Amino acid sequence: MRILQLTSDWKWTGPAAPMLELALALRDRGHDVVLACPPAPQEAEGLALRARAAGLAPALLLDRAKGIH
Repeated sequence: MRILQLTSDWKWTGPAAPMLELALALRDRGHDVVLACPPAPQEAEGLALRARAAGLAPALLLDRAKGIH
């Protein structure tokens, strides 16, 4: 099964930890898991960095936009 794990938050917050753990567990069960998230500001440690450290590199980094388009 192919799974897209998508989040609009770059921060390493309380909800991000279980999301990453779930993605890794699904990958370990043989699923094709892809992560998409915004990049963190240069001085911050974000979800993408933690995901890479766990062996799940984000396949797509989303732009952070402000306001309504």
